[in-house]
Amino acid sequence: MMSNSGELKKNLMRDFILKLKKVEVGSLFGVFNHVIPMNNDDGITIIIGENGLGKTVILEAINALFSKSYWFFGDLVFDHFSFHFNNGEKWVLTKNESGGLFQLYISRQIIGKENARVKKEKIYSKGEGKESWMWASVRDRDQAEEEMIRAYY
Repeated sequence: MMSNSGELKKNLMRDFILKLKKVEVGSLFGVFNHVIPMNNDDGITIIIGENGLGKTVILEAINALFSKSYWFFGDLVFDHFSFHFNNGEKWVLTKNESGGLFQLYISRQIIGKENARVKKEKIYSKGEGKESWMWASVRDRDQAEEEMIRAYY
């Protein structure tokens, strides 16, 4: 049997788990705009559509972002990916390509917070024989997530 403090800790941890609520994709393959709400109640979201609309690519993009496989976005044609979370946070992923250089950026903002500062960070750069991750380790990413949580609350 769990003590009251154990139950409280479990409930607090559940409340602080960052869950994806919605994914938006702008101009995927230069054509498609998608909005995919996540079913957080049941924990299962089903994506249905015709072949070639980007269902698999969107899932691979979500995985690439959270596994830090940023190179995935290099050849992918898109305007932006927006990731909406249960804490009111929104991350917008964009890229810049010029002169053989590919840079990936993420803008983080809190929805509904007046005068909230939008923070745009370069998270990946590749080109001219160089490749670098700006979130160099899982620890850095975890620290960034903690900073976002502190900024929200």
